[in-house]
Amino acid sequence: MNSTKKIEGMFSGITKVYDGLNDIMSFGLSRIWRMYASKAVLSGKKEGFTVLDLAIGTGYMTGRILRDSKNSVNVVGCDITRAMLLSASRNLGDGVPLVLADGRSLPFRNGSFNAVVSAFSLRSFIEEGAAEILSEIKRALVQEGMAVFVDTGRPQGNFMNAFFHVYMNVIKLLGGIYDRKSYYWLAKSIWTLDPNEFKKAMIKAGYSSKAYVLPFGVPYLFVGKKK
Repeated sequence: MNSTKKIEGMFSGITKVYDGLNDIMSFGLSRIWRMYASKAVLSGKKEGFTVLDLAIGTGYMTGRILRDSKNSVNVVGCDITRAMLLSASRNLGDGVPLVLADGRSLPFRNGSFNAVVSAFSLRSFIEEGAAEILSEIKRALVQEGMAVFVDTGRPQGNFMNAFFHVYMNVIKLLGGIYDRKSYYWLAKSIWTLDPNEFKKAMIKAGYSSKAYVLPFGVPYLFVGKKK
């Protein structure tokens, strides 16, 4: 099974509990982490500003952007999981176009978006390497458009590493009550996102890139501008 089919299958199975468990397992901080991503996206806001929410999930990130912008920007949502798109449609209503598509092959013209944002899906995209997804996002961005990613990744420092080995077992326990296979993968995948390596990958792909450590020590915010 290729990674796209695997990810689609996993997220289809946990759609109903996804947001609730995220809030529990992040102690509610995932909402704050999305706020930082929204601020980064809207820092480049101008008339006619259009955003692609890549791997929109249940629509949480888009909802945050629309609230923060007072509905003054256009957002399009994209996901490979039909169940997530149905949930996003219920949460967001008819004002946000939703597209079923793989982020590695976006059905949009070159230069369609001022910004592309992806919340807590980066680990899924980079399982087979970051170059392909970064290249496709860059194609879809206008010149000097922004790519913004927020996700949990490999902790820095001995103390945080030790703490998160314990914490990952808690995630496996809580999530495993509902879907053992999916939440075991989610817990394990945190170690695959090396913030320093991903920042280098963004630069190599043709972005200026900054990386920020967010509250709690393992969420990272990556902000890149298309050169």
